[in-house]
Amino acid sequence: AEEYDENGELLSESKAIPSSTINTNVSCTIDSLMKLIQMYFACAQYDIFDLVSRDTLHVFEILIRILSLRGKELSLKM
Repeated sequence: AEEYDENGELLSESKAIPSSTINTNVSCTIDSLMKLIQMYFACAQYDIFDLVSRDTLHVFEILIRILSLRGKELSLKM
């Protein structure tokens, strides 16, 4: 049961993924990362992790900024 598109070309599994799917996946990933970072901050606040250094938290702050900018860029491109 081979399927063909409107141009008569054979549809294959390796066709490009629709951008809407990619954007959904990216936003889910960003949401997950943000939640993870928020949990990390919450734990660090209560000294649950003695290993958390200010440098690590600083890296996370930068990550949050980058991710939120990236998310805005993606939503603008839609």
